[in-house]
Amino acid sequence: MKRPYRLLSFVCALCITLLPCAAFADTPLPPLAPIIITEIQPGSTASASEEFIELYNTTALPIDLEAHHWQLQVASTTAVNWDAPLRTIALTGSIGPGQSYIVASTYQVSGQSVQYLGALARVWFSAGITASAGHVRLTYSTNQPQAGGVCSLVNTVVDQVEWSVASAGQPSIPSLDARQVFVAPTGGIPKTASLQRTIDPVTHGYMDTGSDSNDFVTASASSALLNTQVAGATAAPVPAPGLPIDGCDPTQPAAPPDDTTEPPEPPAPPTDTGSDGDGSEPPVNDGLLAPQITELLPNPAAPQTDANDEFVELYNPNNAPFDVGGFALVAGDTTKHYFTFMPGIVLQPLSFTAFSSAVTGLSMTNSGGQVQLQDAAGVVVTASGVYGAAPDGQSWALVDGKWLWTTTPTPSSTNLVTLPKPDVKKSTIAAATKKTTAVKAASVTKPAKPTKAAAKPKKVTAQPKSTQLASANVPNRTPLHIGVLASVGVFALLYGAYEYRSDLANKLHQFRSYRAARRKNREEAARRRSYRIGK
Repeated sequence: MKRPYRLLSFVCALCITLLPCAAFADTPLPPLAPIIITEIQPGSTASASEEFIELYNTTALPIDLEAHHWQLQVASTTAVNWDAPLRTIALTGSIGPGQSYIVASTYQVSGQSVQYLGALARVWFSAGITASAGHVRLTYSTNQPQAGGVCSLVNTVVDQVEWSVASAGQPSIPSLDARQVFVAPTGGIPKTASLQRTIDPVTHGYMDTGSDSNDFVTASASSALLNTQVAGATAAPVPAPGLPIDGCDPTQPAAPPDDTTEPPEPPAPPTDTGSDGDGSEPPVNDGLLAPQITELLPNPAAPQTDANDEFVELYNPNNAPFDVGGFALVAGDTTKHYFTFMPGIVLQPLSFTAFSSAVTGLSMTNSGGQVQLQDAAGVVVTASGVYGAAPDGQSWALVDGKWLWTTTPTPSSTNLVTLPKPDVKKSTIAAATKKTTAVKAASVTKPAKPTKAAAKPKKVTAQPKSTQLASANVPNRTPLHIGVLASVGVFALLYGAYEYRSDLANKLHQFRSYRAARRKNREEAARRRSYRIGK
């Protein structure tokens, strides 16, 4: 009788043992988002500013990144929330199914802007990710109905990665959203490695459990290639949730409330707006090119001030007015300053318009930076070149596709390039200290009488303002007056006497010493001669 009980006990124990495994096998991992962050490099062995972020399309369809304003946000290590990200990177173009998308950094080397991974990256951002801690997330925006039937943009977080070094067994920088962050090695993510999403060896797909400590490891950076070396597998696309879908149309009026008992009023008769088709007004700026930033004045010269006279110039390249209402100027690098245009602000066709700091309140740093123009959705439509230290009174201007400094700011006008003049202080002093004989010879040289042909000025055809250079601004040379030359000669003598006063004093002292020694020698010789004669 004992044998059947033993068999029954064995079967029960086996069921109890296999039950957790079966339950685990039936619990699938949460589906991947349409686009995920697969790799982050906060620096390389060549430079701590060589950074990149790799994205991956998990679906079997191409994804238009501009359709729903996809963007990356990077928070500071001192941030406590996502209200003011350190970096907001608007993504452009699209990602093919199962393809990667690289976002890389720009940084300064000897005053020049360098684009990291210039042949591979699709979008660039100002370097600033640290190896010891960081917060990066991916978002998109869709139109969704709100209370009262209002249709407005709603921001959705698609993916997020956070990391930090350990302090007393805990991450030194906590998560901004109470997540489980990846704990980096001592000293942060190594310069020879990057933070990479792991690959499931069974499904050959990327892991996304919501825990960065489980989903990421550090491995050799793979810049622009799928980081397949993590598990030796191919990260193939897998089924993913649906792509972003708008829940409402912001161009349509809100639906009437459900409790209304009165029938809606009949629509007003159409009015003639002068447009084709059904008489409806065409969208603002429809078919027009975006304005272009063409000139900045970050450091006005006195008596002008930064608070009133800094300016950003926009150019409308269209043959029609362009309404910039809702657009925003963004100045700065690490700390950004915003100015949003009010509705109804219009740029005239084919014209330059400067907006001063007295109107915008924007503050451009003198040590270097950039200014961007963003549309109402926060997408960057144009940006100035990145500038270094701003000289006093010089503007940063776009001429023939190149950004350069000019000493002739031209707000609300075609850019005029006047290159800074060379420093002539040393050459002036050298000319003033030439030999006095050359000065005297020059002082008695009479200027030649102008001939009739020379006396009559030639007619010069005026050139467009945009083609005038500094070489064309050289003043006419006239013969120097003899009094000026004499004054220069006197100045040279006085300056030479002052400059070499110590040498002159030494020479005078030596001359007196030599003369006294010779006098003493002559007296001694005379004394000896008189002594011999006396004997």
